[in-house]
Amino acid sequence: SSGGTQAGLTAGFAALAPDVRVIGIDVDANPQAVSAEVQRLAGEVWSHLSLPGSFPDEKVMLQPGYAGAAYGLPTEEMRAAVLRTARLEGLLLDPVYSGKAMAGLIGMIEAGDFGSNETVVFLHTGGMPALFPYRDALND
Repeated sequence: SSGGTQAGLTAGFAALAPDVRVIGIDVDANPQAVSAEVQRLAGEVWSHLSLPGSFPDEKVMLQPGYAGAAYGLPTEEMRAAVLRTARLEGLLLDPVYSGKAMAGLIGMIEAGDFGSNETVVFLHTGGMPALFPYRDALND
């Protein structure tokens, strides 16, 4: 998450479906800064929509550990997630955002972070053209 999409989704679900968890995967290698930005932006959305009270900051959930050394640098987990998702689902993920997000989702599933009866939705936000500059990192 770089903040904007997660902020909008988090504010919307907090207002309309508060039981839904929106979990962002940090792709920036600075989860504290990203979390603060999501809280700030979600608060702006909340205020702009004149929702009651203030945005509940505890709704911001950001999973660290999948960004790698820095923004945009490939990781082995990302590479494995991109290849696995392409092979099993025919879904192309980009190496910067959705590939690292899928690596995070796979890691969270493997860690048992979701119950067997929970519905999990992965939001693919695009970015497929970013595959081309990263082709060397993705060669099998």
